[in-house]
Amino acid sequence: MPPVLRTYELESEKVEGEIVVMMLSDLHGASFGKDNEYILAVADEIMPDLVVMVGDMFNHENEDECDIDTAVLLVKNLSEKYPVFYSMGNHELDRIYRGA
Repeated sequence: MPPVLRTYELESEKVEGEIVVMMLSDLHGASFGKDNEYILAVADEIMPDLVVMVGDMFNHENEDECDIDTAVLLVKNLSEKYPVFYSMGNHELDRIYRGA
């Protein structure tokens, strides 16, 4: 299933000008194209001021590390061009607590 791309416009008197935020959530180890080239292309198209990754980038029940490697590579590639902020979701926390 391809990722869902949604665009929202919000206005605030506290912010001058435009800020573009790219939010990624619940990828669960999926890769969209080789090394997530689709997500990287979207980022390059919208040129975000920051990228927020809000958890569940991999699965807690997966026993191998390939889904973690996919998430780490995506963070690495995005952070070479854009500020990236990553918060852990329940899947990341489950992997940490069970020692995987």
